[in-house]
Amino acid sequence: MRPRPVQPGFDGQTYALRCTVTGRVKIGRTTSWTRFGAIQSCSPTELEFLGWLDIDESTVHRMLKPWRLHNEWFTGSDQVMAVIRDWWIECAKWEESAA
Repeated sequence: MRPRPVQPGFDGQTYALRCTVTGRVKIGRTTSWTRFGAIQSCSPTELEFLGWLDIDESTVHRMLKPWRLHNEWFTGSDQVMAVIRDWWIECAKWEESAA
């Protein structure tokens, strides 16, 4: 699933990405969907867009502190994925599996 373009005047949205090799999860905030291309180009492995989250980035970072690896990166543990599922707005994989 490719992130949809962000609307003009939008002040940002929290997102979740996952490394397809390690399962590690990046939770960040962006005001531009082009940010995903920049993140992917810096990554040695493919990243999967998990979805937009309806929670402030700093709040979710505090919630997931026990699973933080480095900066905005977290383990792909069941606990981390549960928080993402609890706060996701849009996520193609889960939408498809629910259908």
